[in-house]
Amino acid sequence: MFLIRDVYFQRIDRINSPRKSLESQGITVLSRKHNNKINIFNLYHPPNNQKLDLDALEGLFTNATVLLGDLNAKHTAWGCALENNRGQDLENLSNDKAFLFLNNGTHTYRSHSYNTTDALDLTISSPDVFPYCSWKVVDYVGSDHYPILIELDYDIKTYGNNNIYWNFKKANWTLFEKNLNEQLQKNPITENLENEWFVFKHSIFTSAEGAVPRGKHKKTRPAFTNDSQDLQKLLTKREHLLQSHNLNDNTDARIELNKINAEIKREYCSIRQSNWQDLCKTLDYKTPNTRL
Repeated sequence: MFLIRDVYFQRIDRINSPRKSLESQGITVLSRKHNNKINIFNLYHPPNNQKLDLDALEGLFTNATVLLGDLNAKHTAWGCALENNRGQDLENLSNDKAFLFLNNGTHTYRSHSYNTTDALDLTISSPDVFPYCSWKVVDYVGSDHYPILIELDYDIKTYGNNNIYWNFKKANWTLFEKNLNEQLQKNPITENLENEWFVFKHSIFTSAEGAVPRGKHKKTRPAFTNDSQDLQKLLTKREHLLQSHNLNDNTDARIELNKINAEIKREYCSIRQSNWQDLCKTLDYKTPNTRL
């Protein structure tokens, strides 16, 4: 699970599942707009014969919660053609807890071996979060699971903006010294160490506001973008093939699809390698950690 730098969050302990088949990752993100916490759980259950651990899952169905992942649970309620026991159990549990599925019926998984699709990747939210959510499947690069974009219209708390820095090269150190002396003279020294530390920090930052200018780091190029012309051509070609052929009855089309998927993966790896090489060329001993 990856987060944007500076997002205020806390890890949630893994759920205790005696069957040890249910895998989970959980975080709590602090919302600024609604002044509450949002729990996000990433779940996975392998496609075996074991039933869902409902006792372990039930503890996750709380207010301000979003559950997402692949539980290999099938039900027509979220777009599957067939149902299994795991899907029925999950549907019943969600109804009992008044949780809502964000899935709109779009299939999220394609089996390259059997050339079938299904809706295996689920997103479930509590009723208080549901009105602020949107959900859609986006173009995939080569994996059998399609990427899913889930947007929550929540403002979140952050530690601060690391893009802002002090420009010491343009600092007026004479003015800074004058301001700092004035600040320190306003606050007589006491024996309260914690208070003195706070006063000292406050004096430094207050003095720097008028003497040391602020600046912003230039935006760096993303590590990967899918706007490559070669990659877009392959994605368009694959989409056309999927829409214009019944792959179950056309062996040649299935072979062509596998070739295109292989080309997409190679192109994707090539773009990543090229971007990494370009980044390495710009690094030196002065490079800040924020660029790595």
